[in-house]
Amino acid sequence: MTASPVGYRCPDCSKLSKIPTYDLPKKMLVKVFFVAIFAGLIVGGILFIFTLSLEISGLPKYLNYYLFIASIAISGFFIGEGVSLASNRRRGRTLKYICSIGVLVSIGLLLTTNVIGIGIFTNFNMLIALAIAFYLASIRV
Repeated sequence: MTASPVGYRCPDCSKLSKIPTYDLPKKMLVKVFFVAIFAGLIVGGILFIFTLSLEISGLPKYLNYYLFIASIAISGFFIGEGVSLASNRRRGRTLKYICSIGVLVSIGLLLTTNVIGIGIFTNFNMLIALAIAFYLASIRV
């Protein structure tokens, strides 16, 4: 006899399968991975255009800075939502890792286009914005 969530069962009847919400086939994982990469590139491109438009907007420098930080933080939400839609609203730890890859692609695009320098990792506000982006991406899946 084997213990199960509903009581004791015989060994043949107690074979538990994974919950379908967390069980992802490999085909779906590959699709979701490419969606995260694509969403990261799209969001990174939008952030790049947003940054260029902030520079020519004539707003005060401090306001440009905080708007840019807020847009980085919110970008995680859109990447997480894209992954969530691609996975048919499934959840799981692997999807959280895939969302993190999407956020890294978005930030990597900003680093390679030289919008933000390597000083991103020494600025406390920017690190908080990155943490919020990772958090918002991971709670969507």
